[in-house]
Amino acid sequence: ALIADKALQYEGEWGGNACTDSGGPDSNGQCRAFVNCIVKLVSGGQQSLVGGTNAFDGFIVGGGIEVSHENAVKGDILQWYHDESDLHTAIVLSYISKGVDGRPLYEVVDSNWHGNEVVTVHTDYFPADTRVFRMGTVLANRPDLVFIKTKNTTRGKVEVHVLNGHDLKTPLVQSESLFGTADSANGWYELADWN
Repeated sequence: ALIADKALQYEGEWGGNACTDSGGPDSNGQCRAFVNCIVKLVSGGQQSLVGGTNAFDGFIVGGGIEVSHENAVKGDILQWYHDESDLHTAIVLSYISKGVDGRPLYEVVDSNWHGNEVVTVHTDYFPADTRVFRMGTVLANRPDLVFIKTKNTTRGKVEVHVLNGHDLKTPLVQSESLFGTADSANGWYELADWN
């Protein structure tokens, strides 16, 4: 999911901006270059999709695994290749369904869908022989961990600590509420409609 979230930050921009931010290896806004650079950014330079002898090898060489369309999730990568004039690379936002002709319907984020090297979000059918690659662990729908501290607080106020479900080491939010710690003896604290 982190791959898709990073790609979405470039929506409406030239796809090459991701390559500039990642330091390469690519420097253009073509679809595959954009995806290569997004993976490099998200992995801190640890994964590269460059290598192999065909349009698909780079994903496997880079540490990915192939999954079915029905098992595709946010952040997986779509690749189809028929020849040099009929190819495309995109990042999955969601798999929607399979058409009656076997073509999978996806919502994706990609660059250069219409030949203008701009990052866009769109929903389209992809060729039935499109392959799907996963470059990491699925972290979708991992809940945040919330801790409400009512004792031994810094300034006598209730503190809300939140750890992002994708990273249970780094606090996402750490804030004081308006409630005093003494209020904990008079009731309970509850987060309602966290979204």
